[in-house]
Amino acid sequence: MARIDRLLPDHREWLDEHFRTGTFVSSGPKQPRSGGVILARGISKEEVASVAASDPFILARAAVNRVITFTATKNADTDTMSSRLTTATAGSDCSQFTKIDAELTALSKWIDEDNADRDPEAVTWGRIAKTIEEAGEAVAAYIGMTGQNPRKGVTHSQTDVENELLDVAIAALGAYEHMTNHAGSAMCSLARKLDKITKRAGLSAAEVTGPRNVETTGTDAES
Repeated sequence: MARIDRLLPDHREWLDEHFRTGTFVSSGPKQPRSGGVILARGISKEEVASVAASDPFILARAAVNRVITFTATKNADTDTMSSRLTTATAGSDCSQFTKIDAELTALSKWIDEDNADRDPEAVTWGRIAKTIEEAGEAVAAYIGMTGQNPRKGVTHSQTDVENELLDVAIAALGAYEHMTNHAGSAMCSLARKLDKITKRAGLSAAEVTGPRNVETTGTDAES
């Protein structure tokens, strides 16, 4: 987010310019802060795309944009709209993930800083490919645990497999942080995604309630 914060003054000047012309109606950051939304009117999708391409965030390749068109057939008064927006975001409490998200963000930034001189697209490919690499190591560990290689025999334990699976998760969540410009929202987004999947599976609240206490061991997953 440090890169985004450095570009904010220029971005806000760009916003002001298009608010003055009447092109932009409303704008603001998403909650949690993983991007932003701008509501525009009066011009075609192609014109909006052209305006969006001049955003300092886009010019600096610090973000990507997507243009969506819709027809407003009903409008609420200002007070009602504000109330609805507040209600829609009130349930988004991700404070329980603050520490984990901070650690994931710090780790992801550290990886990106070490690749700062590389092409941004190549870095993104590398971050996603790392997830696949870690998955391959998990498979190799399971082969070693079950002794499926007759030449090597049993070379890994279940703990080794579990740690490799955790490495897959860390690599995937780190890549997510990279893709969202280190918004610090990977765990919160994962929780929301998981909530959708459990609801789609028809699981009740009682069925998805996990253990209250988690014991930690002296073994850490290597990244």
